[in-house]
Amino acid sequence: MAEQRRHRRADMIKADHIVGIVAEKDAEIARLRGALEQLVSLSSHYASLLNTRDGGKRIIFKNADEWLTRLAALRVPPRPEGATS
Repeated sequence: MAEQRRHRRADMIKADHIVGIVAEKDAEIARLRGALEQLVSLSSHYASLLNTRDGGKRIIFKNADEWLTRLAALRVPPRPEGATS
């Protein structure tokens, strides 16, 4: 009986640890998503300014989802971690 309680307690501690890890990852994803949204917004604003200046036809994205859809359509493979160019 005591052995079962000890195992249950260990399982609960492991579960709490996993929940903590998932929460940290969710927070990290939210931060990265916010950064991507801001990057797309700034890039689109810059593209708009350049299009106005030189009559170019740069793509202006409404949000990160639109940018990600375009990226997927181009089938651009992800860059390896640590790649600089």
